[in-house]
Amino acid sequence: DFAPDGLVFEPPALLTLTFDPDTLPEETNPFDLMIHVAGAQGWEPIAKSVADPFAGTVTAPIPGFSIYGILPRPPDFAVPNRKPLVLLEAPSEGSVVGEGETVELRARAGDAEDGWLSGDALAWASDLDGALGTGSPLGVSTLSAGGHTITVTATDSDGASRTASTTLTVEAAPNGAPTAEITAPADGSVFQEGESVAFDGSGSSDADGSIVSHLWDFGDGSAPVAGATATHAYPSAGTYTVTLTVEDDGGATGTATITITVEPPNQPPTATIEAPADGDVYPEGSTVTFKGTATDPEDGALTGASLEWTSDLDGALGTGSDVSSSTLSVGTHTITLTATDGDGATGSASVSLTVQGASSISGKIVRNGSRSTFSNVRVELKDDSGAPLDTVETDLSGYSFTDLPSGSYVVAPVRADMPPYRRFVTASKNVSLAPGESLTGLDFDFIVPTVQLRADCPVSPCRIAVGGRTSVSLEVQLDDILPDPVTRARGSLTWPSSLASYVRGSKAPTFWDVNALSESSGTLTADDTDAGGSFNPVTLINVSLEMTAEGNRCLGGNLVSLQTTAPDGSVIEVLDFAVIGVTTSDCLNVVAGAGSNDFTFTTDRDGNQEIYVMKADGTGQTRLTSNAVLDNLPAWSPDGSKIAFRSRRDGNDEVYVMNADGSAQTNLTNNAAVDSWPAWSPDGSQIAFVSGRDGNGEVYVMNADGTSPSRLTTSGAADGEPTWSPDGSRIAFRSFRDGNAEIYVMSADGTGQTRLTDNSVVDEQPAWSPDGSRIAFVSGRDGNSEIYVMNADGTSPSRLTTDAATDEAPAWSADGSQLAFYSSRDGNAEIYVMNADGTGVMRLTNQSRLDFLPDWAAGTPSDQDGDGVANGADNCLWFPNASQSDSDGDGAGDVCDADPSDSAVQ
Repeated sequence: DFAPDGLVFEPPALLTLTFDPDTLPEETNPFDLMIHVAGAQGWEPIAKSVADPFAGTVTAPIPGFSIYGILPRPPDFAVPNRKPLVLLEAPSEGSVVGEGETVELRARAGDAEDGWLSGDALAWASDLDGALGTGSPLGVSTLSAGGHTITVTATDSDGASRTASTTLTVEAAPNGAPTAEITAPADGSVFQEGESVAFDGSGSSDADGSIVSHLWDFGDGSAPVAGATATHAYPSAGTYTVTLTVEDDGGATGTATITITVEPPNQPPTATIEAPADGDVYPEGSTVTFKGTATDPEDGALTGASLEWTSDLDGALGTGSDVSSSTLSVGTHTITLTATDGDGATGSASVSLTVQGASSISGKIVRNGSRSTFSNVRVELKDDSGAPLDTVETDLSGYSFTDLPSGSYVVAPVRADMPPYRRFVTASKNVSLAPGESLTGLDFDFIVPTVQLRADCPVSPCRIAVGGRTSVSLEVQLDDILPDPVTRARGSLTWPSSLASYVRGSKAPTFWDVNALSESSGTLTADDTDAGGSFNPVTLINVSLEMTAEGNRCLGGNLVSLQTTAPDGSVIEVLDFAVIGVTTSDCLNVVAGAGSNDFTFTTDRDGNQEIYVMKADGTGQTRLTSNAVLDNLPAWSPDGSKIAFRSRRDGNDEVYVMNADGSAQTNLTNNAAVDSWPAWSPDGSQIAFVSGRDGNGEVYVMNADGTSPSRLTTSGAADGEPTWSPDGSRIAFRSFRDGNAEIYVMSADGTGQTRLTDNSVVDEQPAWSPDGSRIAFVSGRDGNSEIYVMNADGTSPSRLTTDAATDEAPAWSADGSQLAFYSSRDGNAEIYVMNADGTGVMRLTNQSRLDFLPDWAAGTPSDQDGDGVANGADNCLWFPNASQSDSDGDGAGDVCDADPSDSAVQ
């Protein structure tokens, strides 16, 4: 539109022309329109024109009257950058909204150079909340309560900007109530009376603030409990409404409720086993039927999967009231029926049953003499009461009893070819069979009687000095010559000089004092005694005592016969027997005690150190251990049934124990450290030993089965080589705690540790004498290792050996009269014995390898007449006199006193 023709302005003046923006071509920028004046050159733009499309006007200063019009700025008409125009359309001035409501912010803006502006070119802000965002329209719901001045800023591409503002009031919204929520337990839950119930209200919320408190009402009259979580136990059954009340920071509250049910405590079911009965026994492979029932106070009768059968050996057997199994393992089972009710409570019942496997017994018949000629043997099997069960006939290859139930049996072999007498057979054996056990190696020895005459002299021939004293022993083995086992043997020596000596023993050698015998000949006889007390004479040997050219006496002998009398009075001539040590023309060279293993020792004759045993005369050397590694330091148990020793077979030094025959070798210590040097307590209940388990060698003690090891010494130095006093109250040992090896003694509990020796050289390897008065030991105080002995308090040390070679490892005989030791005096280590005073040294072993570390088997004091009184205390050696009565007080017991009423006559 143009101004009316003839309109006159007084220059300078502003001319405003109007236009309709909607009529503009689409490509025309409405903000870049200018007022033009008609001139000689055509339409000329006025530089200071301002276009406002919002008002539909263009304004410019004009110089005077002329013709004007609105046209776009010519492209080649340059003008300075012009600020954009902005029109704030919403909110309207003075608007009022509630807090949290969404307010629409709307504006339009344009620029002469950029055209219409949008997006980031329009920025909104509040004088209370700061920047609100960009673009138009813009919804805002986060305005704070209060009066706001809302401003929109339009910025063109050259950074020129223009603002528009309006006012707005935001009224604060009222506080909303919080929402209470019980997340546990679930509504309708069921609990047991007295059960602790956990309540959780931590899921409660407040939309316009925060929750400041939770309060629980459990509905049973108990005091409310505060907290987001709580626990409560209902003492009585019933249905309860639980209410949670929460409060927000504006003081508003909200509640939530649930209902729970509390029931009386569930009672477990009762299970009953009807079959099998407790203690039933079944053969292996039998079908065993298990029957049972169960009732529950709440659920009534339980059936099916609620009933479960198990075995402590085989595990699950099945479910239900009637279950069968034919695959039960051999052994004793605890069968359990477990009943489970609907609430998971269980009740059970148990019975024991045994499944017996097919047990068996087998062994061989062996004999100890080559002259036995019997052809067959009957072996009888009896129950533990002696009632016969089975009999087998066997040659010497072996016998067996099979398909036996477990239990106790007696196995007794007898001679089948010469009834009714069981001759030369070892006693029957009692055995106990576990279910399915196969007992093999139950061997029996048909005893060939052994007759042995010997003297206790160390040289050959055995020469007895006239006027001297020596003992000649008759050893007779008479096991089971008669139907009943022999309980004791007795013997007598008949001599022309009328010096007859009568002795009694228990299958042991019997002894005669031959000091006063004249040169002549006589008869040795012995009796065996059956279990009924019947004595049956057995003529054994005719012997003679001869004078030698030097005036000494030798013992010789000629076998005459060996016979006994049967219970029916008939004479049984014994044909199968062996004679040891009795010669026709030579003197005897058999040491007393050679009938048993008296020594155990260590030797490397087989390539490495092993444990051997031998008799007191050095014969019968037998290997007990057989390992590729070291076995040494053997120690007899007091009863002679076991040997403790050190072995490296498990990778390090451990203390082992085995039976005296080498069987049942068992690790007692089983420790990663070195354990060695075992020593039995006198009663055989404990073993002292040396262990490095606490960092260095110390003395320990343990039970004889290896249990309850206890440390006795704690010096920090090496302590070792323990030996017990005979009464078991003290232990002597070697210690380096004072700078070198010395002998110490302590109580058996480790207290009162006291030094006995005090030398600048080594004192070690103590050995306590059987009577407790002395201690033998090894010392280097005279320049090399020798055997010494001292009183048990360390006084009066005395040297026993005086050899330039090494003498070590003293061991006392049971009666304290001798010491065994090993010595290298003959070029290498061998076992020797000597009297307790150092005299009478005799070598027992003679090998090119080492024989060393002997231990003398414990024994019982000699008791020639068998009256229970040791020889050293007996006032009558030849006749039993248990009461030791001596009416006239002359020192001779009444039973052997020629006149018990006259002290002058014995």
